[in-house]
Amino acid sequence: MLKTVAKSGNRYWNNVLRLVTKNNSHQHSLNTSSSQNHQYQQQEVESDQHISSGTPRFYYKPITNSTSTPSSINSSKKKSNSDFFKFEYSFASFVHHGRGSSKPLISSLMDLTDSSNNLSLLPRRRLYGNPIETLSIKNGDDAMIVSPNLIGVADGVSGWSGAHANSGLFARSFLENISRNFSELSFYNSNDLSKIKESDLSNNLDYAYKDSLQIMKNDNFNGSSTLLLGMIIDKNLKIMNIGDSKIFIIRQGKIVKTNKEQYISNFSPEQVGTTIKTEKLPSSVVQFQDFPLEQDDLILICSDGVTDNLYQDEILDIIMGKLNKDLTNLQEVSNHLLYKTKNIAYDNYCVCPYVEKVNELSNQFITGGKLDDISICISKVMLNE
Repeated sequence: MLKTVAKSGNRYWNNVLRLVTKNNSHQHSLNTSSSQNHQYQQQEVESDQHISSGTPRFYYKPITNSTSTPSSINSSKKKSNSDFFKFEYSFASFVHHGRGSSKPLISSLMDLTDSSNNLSLLPRRRLYGNPIETLSIKNGDDAMIVSPNLIGVADGVSGWSGAHANSGLFARSFLENISRNFSELSFYNSNDLSKIKESDLSNNLDYAYKDSLQIMKNDNFNGSSTLLLGMIIDKNLKIMNIGDSKIFIIRQGKIVKTNKEQYISNFSPEQVGTTIKTEKLPSSVVQFQDFPLEQDDLILICSDGVTDNLYQDEILDIIMGKLNKDLTNLQEVSNHLLYKTKNIAYDNYCVCPYVEKVNELSNQFITGGKLDDISICISKVMLNE
């Protein structure tokens, strides 16, 4: 039996080697290809070590200016006229609903097109593009995706109870699957991104949801999540929203665009998840909005951990009060907004938007901030040069 397994394993890896060799031989000789692959693997290990080591408690400053292009497909891809803008991003996080961990978990989504890595041949694990430019952040029951053309937050609903409750896993799986699907969609429409339709995005949201649902069911977990995405398509921002997370587009010191929250009831946001009440296709509830972008627009996406504690005008004042004239201190601004939000969340005597809503609906008067996971991403719109 052991010999049979060994032979079967050898056949698998021999097939993998043949695929790798075949993929590289049409451009380079075997020796040249092996040398380039070895160089990329070293870069990848160094990047992963940098990401996983010394992660601060509340935030992490991502590397967004990589000079290497690990994918042979990407290196041969010409820049499309549709790739007009990109994000320069920063983010900050605070864990309240931590499952044994008080620190955000940050990881890169690797390059699906790098045939030098055997994992790239496995089904749909990896992403097109630079492995350190797309980051997945697990933050308690929240999750975030940040990349040069897609930013998003999924707020795992914390009302689930029991040993099988895991909204954080659902939120992260949902976002990562969406990121991979949208990345492939952009790649195959790279000559003209304006061809991407809302129906394409809706279908890919549904595919990501079904994949995430299967992961949850395989491990007998339950959970649900909201969703908010901002994706650059052509010269516009495509906003996709399910639930109560918020996006604010700031131009010349003013909020020029935001989204409307969706609620099932007064304190229950619209969501998708694993039970009869939440097991609905995202395409049936998602709200789409388009907004034309301009260079140096600032885009804030955040979970309700921010907007339950801070009013909209406070958020704007905090950002503009910390931002320098060159718009180059985004990470400092994200950290400062997190600091201000936490101050309110831990204040037992303040009045915040969440408490104001409770008082209005219950005819009571209570005070204090709302403790929750806090997820913040502030991005600047730049020319994609």
